[in-house]
Amino acid sequence: MRCLALAEGWRDTIGGDVTFVSAGLSDWFRGRLASVGISVLGMDDTPGGYEDAELTLAASSSSDALWIVTDGYAFDAGYQTAIKTGPARLLFVDDHGHCTRYVADIVLNQNLHASDRTYRHRHESVRLLLGPRYVLLRREFRGASLSARKPAGLGTRVLVTLGGGDRDNVTTRVVESLSMVPVEGLEVVVAVGPSNPHEARLRRMVDTLSIPVSLEVGVENMVPLMQWADLALCAGGSTSWEMAYMGLPSVVLVLAENQVPIAEALAETGAAEYLGWHSRVETDEIADAVGRLLVSSERREAVSRRGRELVDGLGVDRVLRALQEANLKP
Repeated sequence: MRCLALAEGWRDTIGGDVTFVSAGLSDWFRGRLASVGISVLGMDDTPGGYEDAELTLAASSSSDALWIVTDGYAFDAGYQTAIKTGPARLLFVDDHGHCTRYVADIVLNQNLHASDRTYRHRHESVRLLLGPRYVLLRREFRGASLSARKPAGLGTRVLVTLGGGDRDNVTTRVVESLSMVPVEGLEVVVAVGPSNPHEARLRRMVDTLSIPVSLEVGVENMVPLMQWADLALCAGGSTSWEMAYMGLPSVVLVLAENQVPIAEALAETGAAEYLGWHSRVETDEIADAVGRLLVSSERREAVSRRGRELVDGLGVDRVLRALQEANLKP
């Protein structure tokens, strides 16, 4: 999704073509790319391997691409070196400095914990773009109207979104915990991705709850839901940055190792409430955290304000400017 954000910005600002080279893209996401004029080149090879690099270089050459953008933990120092043999420049999107060496033209880490020390094993020519100043937000967020959130009184509207797949079906346990929240008039919207394998079970469970719950599948524009909600329950991934920008207070659970530093940093800065690994958090703990925030308009306002201070929505513009500056260099 953050690559989509950058692709949209490239097309809107520079007007150039964009191609996604990827393995295993869902039909839903392919359709989303097609709807904004982005083509897809599928591949069967292992991401980050030699064959992947060869295919990517060939695609880049045939389209006279100026930039290759990589985003994923399969891409290592060897992959960077292979890509750099071609004429296109390389933007390497990274989350935690997992490579032994960095030779890309630009390394982008949009997380709060990013620092120069994370990339001390880099070539002297590598430019670093670090921190939430460079958060990549999709077009619908950058175009959203941001009215000041000044929550008054009791919050009653909760948005639950835990990623596109949610293999472990954390969503079911989270939604069940909300029936324990002692707030009158509670309303819940659950947004799940089109690839969620537990949709049928979720629907059956929702019908048994004592609180009104709406299940939304494959939502393409999350902005209206984030504007509607008083509070969100989410995973510690890219969605956390979207909620920070929208000023939506959130309670964060971690579903994967790479989400831990994001969630911890957001909590340390007061931009979210962090509960920990989903498997180690009891349902009553989730209910208590949600209840505390819903009854405290002052706390919700403080979290909302801090989130907007962290993410100003200009990250795509800053990254595009860095790409254009690099293009001007000999």
